[in-house]
Order: sequence, then C-alpha cells, then structure tokens
Amino acid sequence: MLKKREKKLLHLLIKQNDFQPASFFKDQLSVSTKTIYGDLDNIDFLFKSLHIEAKLIKKPRKGIKLELNEEDISKLNQLALYKVSWIENAYTTENRKLSILGYELFSEEKNTYSQYAEKFYVSAQTIKNDIDEIVSYFKNKQVNIYDLEQADESVIQNIAINYIKNFQKDDIWSIDKLNFIFDDQLIRKVEFYIEDIISVNKLTLSNYMKESLKISLLVFISRVRLGYHLEEKKKMMFSEIQTMELYMSSLSLIEKINNDLGIFFSTDDTYYLSSSLFSHGIQPFSINNNADEYFRHQVISMISQMNYWLKVDLSTDDLLIKSLISHIVPMIHRLKTGVYIRNPLLQNIKKQYSTMYSLVQYATVGLEESLDVSLPEDEIGFLTIHFQLAYEKIEITKHVLIVCSFGFVTSELILNRIERNISNRIILEVSDERALKSYDLEQIDLIISTVSLDREVSSNVPVIFVSPLPSNEEISSITSRISTIDQFEQNFSSESNLNKDLLITYSDNQYVYLRKNFDNKEEILTFLSNELENADKVTNSFRETLFQREINGSTEMDIGVAFPHADPRTVKETKIVFLTLAKPIKWNMLDIQIVCLVLISEDDMGQAKNIIATLYDLFKNQKKLNQLIESKCKKEFKDCLTK
Repeated sequence: MLKKREKKLLHLLIKQNDFQPASFFKDQLSVSTKTIYGDLDNIDFLFKSLHIEAKLIKKPRKGIKLELNEEDISKLNQLALYKVSWIENAYTTENRKLSILGYELFSEEKNTYSQYAEKFYVSAQTIKNDIDEIVSYFKNKQVNIYDLEQADESVIQNIAINYIKNFQKDDIWSIDKLNFIFDDQLIRKVEFYIEDIISVNKLTLSNYMKESLKISLLVFISRVRLGYHLEEKKKMMFSEIQTMELYMSSLSLIEKINNDLGIFFSTDDTYYLSSSLFSHGIQPFSINNNADEYFRHQVISMISQMNYWLKVDLSTDDLLIKSLISHIVPMIHRLKTGVYIRNPLLQNIKKQYSTMYSLVQYATVGLEESLDVSLPEDEIGFLTIHFQLAYEKIEITKHVLIVCSFGFVTSELILNRIERNISNRIILEVSDERALKSYDLEQIDLIISTVSLDREVSSNVPVIFVSPLPSNEEISSITSRISTIDQFEQNFSSESNLNKDLLITYSDNQYVYLRKNFDNKEEILTFLSNELENADKVTNSFRETLFQREINGSTEMDIGVAFPHADPRTVKETKIVFLTLAKPIKWNMLDIQIVCLVLISEDDMGQAKNIIATLYDLFKNQKKLNQLIESKCKKEFKDCLTK
C-alpha cells in the first residue's frame, strides 16, 4: 500500500508532461533526493504487482517521467486520491490466494505476513488465514509446504495444478486468474507452444484439454526455472518412451523453451513432459498392437453391456469405438500419474443425461477393476457424451395410433394435418375402436382418440382425446406432445409413462425409512449398509464400493435427492431403498432431504435403464417430491410413490 507521501509523488508524476529532475519532486515534497528515489522504487513495484503497464522512465541529465496510457491514468488517479476499490476488486480472496501460491512456489521472492499484507491491502491476519488454507490443502495431500524438499517434485506439481484448477470450476476457459500466478510473457509463450504442437501433429484438442495442458506446462516450466527438477521415474506406460514420436516432440519443445527462456531440463524432466502431453491427448504415434488390442477389448466389452441395457446395437459404430479408445488410453495414463482434467459440462451432463450417466458408471466397473483405477465423475461425464452422441444417431421409431369412430376419413384428416409437422422417426397409423383390440399395445407409444376407450387401454398407453374435427389449437397440442415423446426417448425420460410397476416390484416397506435424523452422508451410508448386510441383500464388499463411488463423485442432484449406488456384483437382490430426513443435510455441495439407494443386481441390469429413468422422472415432480418428504408413515409414502 502506498504511503501518503508516495501518493502525493504519484499525483505529481501524473501531472507532468515531460521529464522533471529528482530535485523538482524533492522541493515539492520537502524531502531528500534519496527519499524520492526510494518512493519511486515502491511505486514501480506496485505497478508490477497490479499489472499496471505504466512505466517510470529515468534518464541521466533529463530526469524522471511517467509513461502511461489512458486506461492507466484512471487507475493511477484513484491510487493518488486514496481510492483503492478497483485494487480490492482485482485482489479478491481467490485471486489473493493464487498470488500467494505464485510467490511461494514459482518465485524466488519470499514475503512475510506484513509484506503480503502491504501488497494486497489487507491485514496480516487475513494473510495468515490465506496461507493456512494453502498449507492445509497441501497437508491433506500429505505434503508439507514448508518442507517441499521431502516430497516428490511430480507430487508437488500435481497438487499445485489441482489447487489452481479448483478456482476455475465454473469458468475453465478463463485465463484471467493465471495472470495472478504466472508472468504474462510466460503465459503467452506456453499458449504458442501448445498451438504449435497441435498444428505440427495435426491434432484436434478440446478447449478444456488445452486449458488443462496450459496450467500443467506453466507449473512445470516455472518450477524447473527455479531449479526444481523431476525425480527419476519409470518410463511411460505401454512401451519405452524413447521409441515414441512423442518423446521427440517433447525434446523439440524442450529445445524451444531453452532457446526462449534459457532453462535447463534434465532427462527426467523430458520424460515428465512427455507424460503430461500424453495425458492431455497429444498422441502423434500409434500405441503398440498389444496395448491397442487390449483397450479395444475393454471398449467392446463396455459397448456390449450398454447395448443390453439400452436395447440398441452400438457395436457397429466404428466412430464410437475409435473415440472411446482415443479417450480412454490417455485417461488411464492421467489417472495413473495423478493428472486431473475438469469437465466443464459435468453438471449439465448429470442433469440432462442422468440415466445415460448412471449406466456409464455401471459399465466402467470392469474397466476400473481390470486397470486398478477409480474413475472420477469428470471422466464418467466425458464417456457419457461419447455414448449419448452414438445413441442419438440411431433412428428410434415411435408409434402413434389415431382412433376415430367416424371412420377412416376423419382419422385420415387428423393424420394429414399432423404428419407434416413431426420427425420421420414417428410412425402414424389409423384405426377405429373395434380394430383397436387387435393391436399389440406394447408397440404403441401414444393414442390420439376422438372416442372414449376401455380403461385397460388408457391405463397402459398415454391417450390424447380430441374432437372429431380438431381445431388448430388441438393439432398444435398433438404435434407438441408427439415431439415430446420423441425427445423423451433420447434422454431416457419415462415421464410420458411413469413405470409404477417397477416401483411396486422393487420397493417394499422394510426398506423405507422416514424422517430420520442424520448429520452427514457417511452416517446415512453406514446405516443403510448395516441394514442391508443384516438382511443378507448385499455382499461383504457392498459397503466398500458404495463409499468408493461417493469418493469418485457426488451422487446428489439439484432437486434435493441423492442417488448413491454400488457395484452390481455386490448386490444379491434388486431393491430400491428410500430414506427421508427430518431436516436437510449437505450431501456434498447441495442440500438433500431424500436418499434413494438403488440396488441393481447383475441379473437385473437389463432393467437398469427403466429403473433409473423412472426414479429420476419421479423426483423431478416437485409436488410429488414434497409429498414424499412430508409422508409420516410408510403406507402414505408408498401410496404417494405409486399412485
């Protein structure tokens, strides 16, 4: 923070149009020339700290001049007038912590609490709190930030990378925060290096991969520049790295950085860089045949499971197979080496494609076990997109039946008026009420009728009743409804025909727990595990896989419901367990008041899609959700669930 005298000096500098000797400022402020030069050094340091482009120009025999642009004038005038609101805005709590991390890990300059306090215009206690939080973050990862010599350099870098990424949760493509940690010139050079690698190797890299790689390279280069080199590690997985083109690309990048910044890199630094590039999808080489065949086998196994659960055939989709292999190979390397890629679309994926997301979680169990890894929710989200894209390419046919007692003329009139406004995945047929009995209702997705129908028909198939000569409003309503059932299938929504039979079959009063008092999710999961183990509904491994899934990613939804689940191989009998809470608790980040524990055995995985879709759609109804939460007895709860 500038002292009062330094602010007056700054004010004088702003007003001068030309060079002025130091004696001019000395006389104006009634201080010594030495004091003026000391104050100028403090002002210059402040400019650099706040990324102000204004420069203090000092020339022998000419004097001192402040060189600045229009944007700087506004900021500096605020400084000179004792207003620091824009500085406080620049150094938010998050940005201040990132800046401190930058000083502690990537700079030779070390500061005391009071020096940091002066830089960031806060109290020394606030600085202590900030540093304590950073220390605690590293300590939770088993690293003492005050004794980094005892930790592996690769571990230090991974922790730093993840700490930085935590502040970019909602805006992964923003680089503004990086300016508080790293030198602007280095950021620009790293961006150039990445684009050059992509161009030379003719790659397509997503924005979130570029951003993650940029942070990794900034941390890596900044640490090596300070003399912290990577420890010797085993070579990259799958084959010896020296035989790969990627190693040559790493050497080429190392040479560029050395020429630009004069930094020396060890052989192990080069191996580490190769590993980092590989983790982010930089693959200018073919993996050896054995590894390629191994991952192809894993991918085909996953697709086979999804085919069975989705009731479709994705096995002929070569693009899906290629895309999954291209994603999974570097993904496994990321997980093995501790590199974490944040998925910026995760919450939208979990919300919009909730059923597909859940099925992919089940499908990856074999992959996790085979390779001894646990997939975090961000990676599950990436894989979900691959499957969703493949699924939406399949032509899903829906059948709509038009029923009319006035004969086929009226039915044909209705058909002609709506068929031009719907997709080619919809098949329209016409019938009268007598012929309706000959139809297989399981093949019918919607009935449009001008007459009343038997209760048996209307209870099994959604029905829209219209007048014999429907108005424009009725036709518009019909086409809208047809478009909706088409979209339901893409998103696995069962709202058009909520399957209450599944709820009746797989839930019973023994596993309904109402208005319980728990303080956290660990207590709830422990309670439910005990109940199910005692009832012999799960194996001894159930509890472990249930908690592991929560570690990999939260199972809460923003509708106030948590959907924990475990490995199907640990489930002896398919059950849907419900637990309501007397008061909401924080499950992870969100408040929840209903826990729906979904137990699906391996034998019943063919029903997984319908069970999950039914549950998600059940709880999307806010009125129904509130009624379930407020239920005071099991009968009331079950009636509300199935009516």
